[in-house]
Amino acid sequence: MLGQIASGFFAGRSFGLSIEQASKMASALAPRGEFSLVIAAFLVTAGTTDALRETIPAFTVGYVLLTSILGTILMRNAYFIERVARGFHTE
Repeated sequence: MLGQIASGFFAGRSFGLSIEQASKMASALAPRGEFSLVIAAFLVTAGTTDALRETIPAFTVGYVLLTSILGTILMRNAYFIERVARGFHTE
């Protein structure tokens, strides 16, 4: 999630967005990508051990739930990213 936030922020800035706009873009990217994790988990379980067949889906469900909740909270509070970014901004 931190990687998605950082890459979203810096991508926004590289395209000329303001710090506020780039912060909103970064927060919108935070809960993205879980579906590919779900697909990967189900593909991996097709030919693995019994322990992995039980562990990977449980981990995947927990991860998707956590990132969905945190991503929604972060989108509502994108100004936190903006405040952190302004703390590093040196103009």
